[in-house]
Amino acid sequence: MNLAVLLKGHDPDRCCVCKALLADAGGNPASIREEHHVVPQAYGGKNGPVVPLCISHHDLVHLIASKKIAK
Repeated sequence: MNLAVLLKGHDPDRCCVCKALLADAGGNPASIREEHHVVPQAYGGKNGPVVPLCISHHDLVHLIASKKIAK
């Protein structure tokens, strides 16, 4: 699935995973906004597209990615 399809109609003030309203948009203070680079910065994604995630899901995405890379 490409990024455009994934984000079509997505509310930029909500986590892409759980749809929680992010803290800086008036949501739960625990739902801190973090911008996740779709293409890892180490692979040239420094200026690439980012998606909004709550801090919990951002950590989870990185944990899953690190386990996939380690294999």
